[in-house]
Formats: sequence, C-alpha cells, structure tokens
Amino acid sequence: MTRTKRILNILKSILMILFALILVIVPVDGIILVIVFVAFGLIIKGLGNLIYYFQMARSMVGGKIMLYRGIITLDLGLFIGNLATRQGIFLILCTAAINAVAGVFSILKAFESKKIGSSQWIISLINGILMISLLFVVILSWIFQKEPTFAMYVFAFELVLSALQKFIESLKKTAIAYIP
Repeated sequence: MTRTKRILNILKSILMILFALILVIVPVDGIILVIVFVAFGLIIKGLGNLIYYFQMARSMVGGKIMLYRGIITLDLGLFIGNLATRQGIFLILCTAAINAVAGVFSILKAFESKKIGSSQWIISLINGILMISLLFVVILSWIFQKEPTFAMYVFAFELVLSALQKFIESLKKTAIAYIP
C-alpha cells in the first residue's frame, strides 16, 4: 500500500468515526446528512471510474472491470441519494446487508488462515460473526420498533467498527517481494 493510500484510508476512517458521532448525537436527523455524503462520494467515485475507463482502461487487459465498477458505483450512489428524501432505514438495512456479506467473506478468510497456520484467524472469525449478527440486530430493531433510533445506534457501531478495521489495515506494514 502506498503512502498516499495509507493517508487516504486514515482520513476515511476518521470521517467514518465522525459520521458515527453525528448519528449518536442526532440519530434521526443525522442520517440524512450521512446519506447525502455517502451518495455524493459514490457518485464522484463512479464518475471517476467511468472517466478512467474511457481514457485509459478501455485498451487495457481487464479494463471492462473498471466500466462495470463505475456503472455499479454510480448507480448505487444515485440510488442512495434517492433515499435521502425517503426513510433512512433502507440505507441502514442495505449497509448492514453489505457488512453481513463482508462478514461471510471474513469468516471464509478466517478458515483459510487457520488452514495455513496463521495466528490471526480468530480475529477475522470474530469480526465476521459480529458483522453478521449486527444485520440481525438491525432487522429485529426495525421490526419491533416503529422509530429506528436503535438501528441508528447499531449503524453507528458498524461505522466505528469498519473505521477501526480500515485504520488498522492502513498502519500494517506491506510485504515487498522482489522478483529477480
């Protein structure tokens, strides 16, 4: 990971923690601010990927992935931006579902790490189980409560957890392998 990428990941994690604080302080009104920032960021990233595809990646091997990534990211940003005028609970459910899928991959990564004898597999397993369980907590709080305040707190906890994971990953040393 380059130095610039590390700094950007640290800034992203600080921004995610800031969003979590906003959601804890003003849970119902803060979700609109978070939705607008997330939608704006996804739209900019999607447009950047599309511009990169049409400028360079079109003639590269595997360049179509940038086209697909740009279209999906732009579409997701527009969809999330549309949620700003409606209920924010749908954004929380979508994000919790995405985190649950990431949790499944984290559990699979833990089993692979255990097979090769890594000592870090238990952390990955706990992270995966926690991400999946948070989806169930959000769904149950949405079903049993008419006001999604508790779901906002769970979402803020998920943001802090993801931010800490991104922060720790950005501080890890990158192994460099030189091929003669």
